Amino acid sequence: MRRTWIAAGLAGIFWIFGCAHAGTTAPEGRGLTAKVEIPADLRAKILAGEQNGPWVMHIDGVELPAHKPAVVHVFGNLTGAPPAQEPEKSASYLGYFTIVPKTAQKGTRPDTQTDIVLDVTPNLRKLLQDSSTLTVTLVPAAGVDLRALGMKIGKVSIRPEE
Repeated sequence: MRRTWIAAGLAGIFWIFGCAHAGTTAPEGRGLTAKVEIPADLRAKILAGEQNGPWVMHIDGVELPAHKPAVVHVFGNLTGAPPAQEPEKSASYLGYFTIVPKTAQKGTRPDTQTDIVLDVTPNLRKLLQDSSTLTVTLVPAAGVDLRALGMKIGKVSIRPEE
């Protein structure tokens, strides 16, 4: 029984890392979206380049069933469907994160909740030039529906790295 659990856990881990490099995303409508209001003073600092260090996005309260893996691409102000190949070349691309399963079987542990921090400095200024609102879209790699997978997110914010 123990070998089965280890094999299932390793298969899940290899599946995740294989998808992380595949560069594919799900069709539009399978992701999660959150709007981030950027206060005027913070937006002015970002646009003026006043911050010496990086700007980071905090995606707090990312929740997923403990037995589910996920590789998620993050886009800002995405219009239309996400790119099917090489999403990192999109002007809207902000980064990606991976969640590794904590158990091989459903119901053996409670859902996991984690906070994600991404350096969004490279594209943030360009995304905020025309808007004080940043729409953040989480798009799964591997063509799964994040809502059907059971993923939920809490607060999304932008701030200087501390």
